[in-house]
Amino acid sequence: MRAVFAGIATVSPNATGLAGAAGIGAATCAVAFAAAPHSCEGGLAFYFWFGVTATLALSAMPFFVQRGRTLPIRLGWSAGLALFGAAAWIAGLFAANLRIICRLF
Repeated sequence: MRAVFAGIATVSPNATGLAGAAGIGAATCAVAFAAAPHSCEGGLAFYFWFGVTATLALSAMPFFVQRGRTLPIRLGWSAGLALFGAAAWIAGLFAANLRIICRLF
């Protein structure tokens, strides 16, 4: 439901949450390409912790954005966004071709 106040339209919580999730997913993939050239010198560790932080932020987002919803609905959104974050994280890992094993000996 949209209401117009002084020419400014309010945005629904679902649209805000999905836009935020898309931004975090895009940032996760972009960080993968930035960390790929330095994956053996700490880039992989940085990408790992960035992915953990992004996934936690995505799973916490429904509790801040969708305050009027019931708890089971927010938990469902939280699980869905956490799966989206993990998928974006793994997709960025393989798309950017981060090296996991740098040296064998």
